[in-house]
Amino acid sequence: MEIDAAAVLADLPKTDSVVFQYISGEVTAANGQTSRTWATLATVSANVESRDVREDYQADRLQVSRIYSIVSAYIPGVTEKCRVVYQGKNLNISRIKADETTKRYLLVEAYADNDTYDNAFPTTTTTTTT
Repeated sequence: MEIDAAAVLADLPKTDSVVFQYISGEVTAANGQTSRTWATLATVSANVESRDVREDYQADRLQVSRIYSIVSAYIPGVTEKCRVVYQGKNLNISRIKADETTKRYLLVEAYADNDTYDNAFPTTTTTTTT
């Protein structure tokens, strides 16, 4: 069920396009891993800002989590179980604040934690000759 939010976005700053998706199916394989399929709930223009970046260095890998604030038109059906696709990245929704009285705006906090860099701090040797 795709929602056309174009009419509601008239007075919202339009900087980016985001896709809200919901889980449309889950399959558990014989090895116990769960695979999800996603369907589009809405594609809307939104104001997206990168708010924070967290880094964690473990076992020669740098794990980077970027937190985004997304302001869009109000979209019924968006929950923490949904995800946001922004610039090709799947963002997990961690918090939603909806304008429940006028149903005009939706503020979503989402994070991407799939940015991993191998050997982020390579060991280098500097030789000085005199």
